[in-house]
Amino acid sequence: MKKLNKIYFLIGLILIVILVSGQILFHKKEITTVSDNKERFVEISISAQKQTITPAKQAVTVEIVFGGSGNMTGSSLSNNAYQVLNDVVKSNKIGIETKQYKFGLMVEKIGDRKNSTSAFWSYSVNGKMGNIAADKYLVYPGDKVVWKYGQ
Repeated sequence: MKKLNKIYFLIGLILIVILVSGQILFHKKEITTVSDNKERFVEISISAQKQTITPAKQAVTVEIVFGGSGNMTGSSLSNNAYQVLNDVVKSNKIGIETKQYKFGLMVEKIGDRKNSTSAFWSYSVNGKMGNIAADKYLVYPGDKVVWKYGQ
């Protein structure tokens, strides 16, 4: 009985190795990302069958929450959290001030709201707080970036 179990185990192990090897050898994928400031799309090439997927042009949505004095919304085709903010405030003729640090760009002031010990500007993308400098955080078509002034 133990000998029969060993044989089944070896056969199963050999089948797993064959299946994994087949997946590795016959399903190679080559992914190429092509980007343009005005129109961004992703081209996916699969060696067995070539297929191109091009989503419709879609902007990044931007909301600026001024903390008690209203909100502003807009959209941008830029590709990082800072640049989409900059596009929206510039198109609405609102001033913006930043400061460059080693880790990246920090938004210091938007309109009349300036960073202080009690309130500051922060951003989130699709509901998740940004964990790196905004100019380093890449955004994609369909994302929602919210800039909020508060604690």
